[in-house]
Amino acid sequence: MVSGLPGWWASDCQAVSRQVKWAIAYIGKLIMASKSFVTITTDLTKAIGTLRKALPDTMQGFSALHNGAMKGGALSELDKELLALAIGVAQHCDGCIGFHVKALIRLGVTREQLMETLGVCIYMGGGPTLMYAAEAVRAYEEFTAGK
Repeated sequence: MVSGLPGWWASDCQAVSRQVKWAIAYIGKLIMASKSFVTITTDLTKAIGTLRKALPDTMQGFSALHNGAMKGGALSELDKELLALAIGVAQHCDGCIGFHVKALIRLGVTREQLMETLGVCIYMGGGPTLMYAAEAVRAYEEFTAGK
């Protein structure tokens, strides 16, 4: 019971809390079921193009970072893409997931390699930040369309 409130109030609040949690979970499942990674990556590619035009130095720096980090060395390109996917998954970054899965398929990943990697979580701050910057561009363009 919440201090100072009658027992019936606390139980009503708990019931509402359970209903809200259920509704959020249900809406989340609907959103997940309708998500298209083809659409996400296509849309983000366009928005990243806008960022490339608006922030050429920043985006060239990010591209150089990407190319240096993802170049095969002691770890293969495939291994690095698997790590990047795990980070994207851990960060809940749809764009990261879409782009890294596409790259993994291009590199010949097996289902088993993909499945074993999904638990990997290593620090990667740049990629998810870029994806959400691109999302912000999309939101701006959506809200300002027709104005």
